[in-house]
Amino acid sequence: MSKSELIVRLPFVLSGCIFPWLIYKWLQRLGLPVAALCSFLILELGPNLVALTSQVRGYAIALLFLALALYFLEEAIEFRSFGRLIASSVFLDLGILTEFSSAFGCAALAIYGLARMYFADFKVREPFLFAWAGTQIGAVGVYLLLYQFMMSDLLSRSIVSSAIGGYLRRGFPMPGESLAYFALKGAAKQFSYLAGSIPGGGLCLLFFLIGLVAIWRPQSDRRFDGGRAWSLAVVAAFGCATLAAAVGAFPFGRTRHSVLLGLLLTPVVAIGVQSIVGRIPRFALGALISLPILFAAMHEPDPQNIARSVHQLNSMQEAIRLLETKIPSGATVLSDDETVWMLSYYLSGRTCPAQPQRATDFHESIIASRSFITNRWGYRDWDDAQADAKQLREQRKIPAGERIFILHGGFDGMSGNTPGAESLAGVFILAESH
Repeated sequence: MSKSELIVRLPFVLSGCIFPWLIYKWLQRLGLPVAALCSFLILELGPNLVALTSQVRGYAIALLFLALALYFLEEAIEFRSFGRLIASSVFLDLGILTEFSSAFGCAALAIYGLARMYFADFKVREPFLFAWAGTQIGAVGVYLLLYQFMMSDLLSRSIVSSAIGGYLRRGFPMPGESLAYFALKGAAKQFSYLAGSIPGGGLCLLFFLIGLVAIWRPQSDRRFDGGRAWSLAVVAAFGCATLAAAVGAFPFGRTRHSVLLGLLLTPVVAIGVQSIVGRIPRFALGALISLPILFAAMHEPDPQNIARSVHQLNSMQEAIRLLETKIPSGATVLSDDETVWMLSYYLSGRTCPAQPQRATDFHESIIASRSFITNRWGYRDWDDAQADAKQLREQRKIPAGERIFILHGGFDGMSGNTPGAESLAGVFILAESH
């Protein structure tokens, strides 16, 4: 297996490039060429999507599997093909196994399949309908297995409750908040994440509403039958997302975790754009190209991502060099799981370690002749680090004068203004406890 940064990221980058083309082909099949091109440009060039699909995360691959499942489902219904239906089911199940948020895609495709067959101008025979129902039952079965062997344990872990009460808290209803208000607010945030900014999200929401009117107006032609089915699918997916947030299982906000919802709403946005620019074909292409350019110009940094200023390989390399200089071999370093996870990759031949399963309060990892000790996933502030340092001294009877280095990086971080701390190339914060 290659340890090249390029090769490691390549599957995710390629997935991010391919899935918009599949949405383009699907909308073309529905007879909506302008909406197809608009969707392609938004999904291919959206600033948050570009950043996300360059990361080693499962979202890009899940988006690809969902797009493949949709494309083959459309062909299966059109040709009443059992082979294409099986292909759609396989890709949907692969999406489920890639990302938990694929549940929203499952709900969308289930409603879309039913509505598409209902609106179709041909009769779907019972054997095909029963086969389609079997694929939906299979998808539910995959989720039941995931819950039994993975999700039930994961949801009970302290890291999940910490995330819900921490950086993801805005993705869950606040105490006393109306669920209807939360649902509307969460839906609006999906547009902002898709466009990369609040103003861009407002523009997308406007096109979305125009698209809904175009789809559902009485005089709409047969081309919009697929759009009608898809608009119902979007409502189903958003309802599932609201329910998941209400029970504390999954965030519904302006975050990468629900990026699949951005994929689902984009075709309706694009139909809204088509209903406007389609009337002026001379300027249609220029208008479509200007939309992602406008989104890029209004782009706001994603608050759920590491700052771009330190999200550079040369910054990490400089931070590692400084770390090796300032922390002597054999030293004891108190850190957190996410920081040690990164260090294990860059200091241990670029291999990713398993997340520690602690039998005691502290977990020790020997990396590059240094002892890295962790007690939690991430530090919120200096008080967390000091509390761990005090507990570590007491448990291991470390003399008061002996130095314990404290190293922290990642998303949630101690401020660079932490007393006695220094920044290592903006990537890590290094301090000492005596």
